[in-house]
Amino acid sequence: MADQFFGKTVEEYILQLKKFNLDLKFVMELKVQGRLLRWPQDIAGNLDNNVIRLYPGHIKLISEGKRIGDYRWAGYLDYHQQTVNHLLLDNLLTKFQMFEQARHSLSCGMGVLNSAIKAIEAKDHYTKGHSDRVSQLAMKISDMFDVDYSEYDIEIASKLHDIGKIGVSEIILCKPGLLTEQEITEIRKHPEIGANILKPLPIFEHLVPVIRHHHEKIDGTGYPDGLAGDDIPLLSRIIAVADTFDALTSNRPYRQAMSTEKALGVIAGVKGSQLDARIVDTFLSLREHLLTAAN
Repeated sequence: MADQFFGKTVEEYILQLKKFNLDLKFVMELKVQGRLLRWPQDIAGNLDNNVIRLYPGHIKLISEGKRIGDYRWAGYLDYHQQTVNHLLLDNLLTKFQMFEQARHSLSCGMGVLNSAIKAIEAKDHYTKGHSDRVSQLAMKISDMFDVDYSEYDIEIASKLHDIGKIGVSEIILCKPGLLTEQEITEIRKHPEIGANILKPLPIFEHLVPVIRHHHEKIDGTGYPDGLAGDDIPLLSRIIAVADTFDALTSNRPYRQAMSTEKALGVIAGVKGSQLDARIVDTFLSLREHLLTAAN
């Protein structure tokens, strides 16, 4: 992820150079998460004497009082142009500081939320490992779609899809028989509860709709908002398929796990009504992988 962010941020910097008519050739090294990243990306080794000769202009990249990299350029810059370039580089470094802070916050936040997932599994031992399995399946399906989320977002959202069950009574979660209408209403609150848990956390706010809508159905009969079709976030629809498969193939208080073959048949049967047809077709293309994993 650091490599992607580095490349994207430098490309944005290059666009800014063009905007201000700064025709610069430059090389850059920057330490990101303990790694030394380079631009252009085919630079080998440190900025050696040959590079220094070709790019005589030099700026030490400083962040929070520490030297975190080097920037060298070739070409003449007058005083005004140097000032503009320094401002652009400061903007670039600020983005990396924010990236590092976000990663730290994400790590801390995930620690808290992983504890919440463990708490849910402690309440309902039938779902132990469910979040991890759904996450693995969702990531595999997402690889085949143009999903506007990073790999980390997909992993986080799918792991946290049931986080709202922390607010549901374990008596309901573990009930061996059929649920009453009142109990069904109670358990159907968990997507909304989960969204409300994540909403105050800025690092997760873009995932709130994904969590809220993972129990919506393509035909509009799902919950909590009765969204239909493409109004349901794509990642929610992907998680719904992975979640359904893992639920069907896991033991629950009210039934034994289905075989993989039978579960795939059930999923095929609700294609286009409950689950997104395109995602189901993609998922069913993984049949051999799923059957192998089950044996």
